[in-house]
Amino acid sequence: PAAGREAPRVDWTEGGGRVSVRWNVASAAYASVTYVLNGERTVLALHRQGGTIEVETTGLPAGGSFEFSLSDGLNARRLTAPRGTGGAVTAPAAR
Repeated sequence: PAAGREAPRVDWTEGGGRVSVRWNVASAAYASVTYVLNGERTVLALHRQGGTIEVETTGLPAGGSFEFSLSDGLNARRLTAPRGTGGAVTAPAAR
């Protein structure tokens, strides 16, 4: 990340048939959420703004992972977390 900017980070939880996502809009204005299982990708939210997303997960098969894409409008970072773990995911430092 640029000097003075923190690495993109996602805090998320899943429960009650929903996944809730929070991110720092100062490091990424836009976020997308994708569910991935056995190479199949299901987009749950695309180019959302505001720092929070809550989307329905009812009907998704068990297992798989979530991909969180964070973007400043030009540069995107993808973070992946196994489904069911919840917590925080931080992008590695830029090279």
